[in-house]
Amino acid sequence: MDSLVFLTALCIAELLHNTLEVRGMRRKVSWLDRVQSGLDRGRAPRNVKTKIWALVIHIIILAVFSSLVFFLLKVAHLSDTSLIVMSIIALLANYVIATWQVDSYHAHIGRVITRAKKKND
Repeated sequence: MDSLVFLTALCIAELLHNTLEVRGMRRKVSWLDRVQSGLDRGRAPRNVKTKIWALVIHIIILAVFSSLVFFLLKVAHLSDTSLIVMSIIALLANYVIATWQVDSYHAHIGRVITRAKKKND
């Protein structure tokens, strides 16, 4: 049962992680958009400058999110069927939400790139 709880915790943690990751990407492109438009750009988004630091951050995120969800699921004493259904829902939600958010990111970055090309022509 613990392995199924762990699997479900990982699925839910990955949903949370991907949602936050894409949100960060969208914040960065919004900041670039404001800079290009000459608007008040506010505080620059954080930038992870090395692969090692990025790996450390993602390992911490995985450990924290999956541990918290694992603990909550263990306390809940859910059936195996419930855990499997939760895992499936988390995976499907992950695909839908990430695809939706990444598509929005691509559309926005495309507009920023188009505007930058026009300025350089």
